[in-house]
Amino acid sequence: MITVLLSVIYPARKASDIAMPGIERSWSLPEPKDDTIEMSLPFTMTGDQAVGVNAFLQEYLAAHADYSLGHFSTADINFSTIKTERGEGYELSLMVWLAPYDLGVSERLRLQTIPTEDEEVFGVRAIIIRESGDEASWLRVTRNFVNMLRKQYLLWRTFPVGLKAEYGQRGMRSLRGETEETAAGGGE
Repeated sequence: MITVLLSVIYPARKASDIAMPGIERSWSLPEPKDDTIEMSLPFTMTGDQAVGVNAFLQEYLAAHADYSLGHFSTADINFSTIKTERGEGYELSLMVWLAPYDLGVSERLRLQTIPTEDEEVFGVRAIIIRESGDEASWLRVTRNFVNMLRKQYLLWRTFPVGLKAEYGQRGMRSLRGETEETAAGGGE
């Protein structure tokens, strides 16, 4: 009887340990090193969407440029290609000021969409460099800001294929240095 009970209890106990959610139910920022946080975000996309998601995020972040209300303000947004060990990737780099603004927290953000070991699959890496503000405040408001970015990646997944393709085209024009007016034929 003891053998039967042990043969049932042991696997059940192991299964409950695996299925039991941890005490910390939400994610946390990695520890900064020299005022820099490097982290992988839990999102992947195919190669044909890598440019489009960056164009979408560029539009979202640009909507907060020179914006002194709300959760954050941005400036100096740049979208470019980068060389990685696995091939060409993409990077959005920008300056960010985080609310509440009286804390004086600012950071330089680099969002990189980089190839993974799986062909045609891209991952997302964030590099956040503190420019100003005390470390405790910086970590607290940066966590909120990264949460907002994560929601934008989730929103991207809900877009129809046609809208994703449109953002892909916008992204390619942006990488070539074309403006919307130039692309529409109104440029020089």
